[in-house]
Amino acid sequence: IQEILPHMLSLYSRTKEKEETNFYKGKNGLKTVFEDQLTSKSEIKILGASPLAYEILQFYFKWFDQKRVKAKIKTKVIFNKTAKKPKIPLSEIKYLPEKYSSPLAINIYGDKVAIILWSKENPLAILIKNKEISEILHKLQKDLFNLGSDFASPLVNEETQASITRIQESDIQWLEEWIEKIDKKRKLNVIKLC
Repeated sequence: IQEILPHMLSLYSRTKEKEETNFYKGKNGLKTVFEDQLTSKSEIKILGASPLAYEILQFYFKWFDQKRVKAKIKTKVIFNKTAKKPKIPLSEIKYLPEKYSSPLAINIYGDKVAIILWSKENPLAILIKNKEISEILHKLQKDLFNLGSDFASPLVNEETQASITRIQESDIQWLEEWIEKIDKKRKLNVIKLC
């Protein structure tokens, strides 16, 4: 046992992180997902934050933001366009045009992705723990955040007055490669089904 145990422990420590998908329903389910974001201690990126969140969890976000700020967890939020612009501490916020407004939000943090449906009747969240999905959505949210800021207020070279884009050729190339990779996986799954 003494000879085998170190080898077994090294194999155990190299095992892949467990991937999982969980469903949460109702206001308490949503609170569970947000409290998980606090325990992750990593920056939270939000795509499509909905003003409905403040109606559905009316007093919760004041407590949540206090805990988040105390833990020094920053957020980058792409918010649905709204007449009342929320003040969210320790956050950078950009706004989507109104035509993209939806009750759906995607929160990305650590190796997790929370897909949240802000429905007044049946709010729910799907929490996915998967490093590959999380990395892809972290990158897409970053690119959309930068792209949105280019459209809203592009950087301008002070000498030439020319616009400077934040999206680089390498970003476009990465996205195209990612789409091809997903497309190949989809084709393989279709072949397996036939």
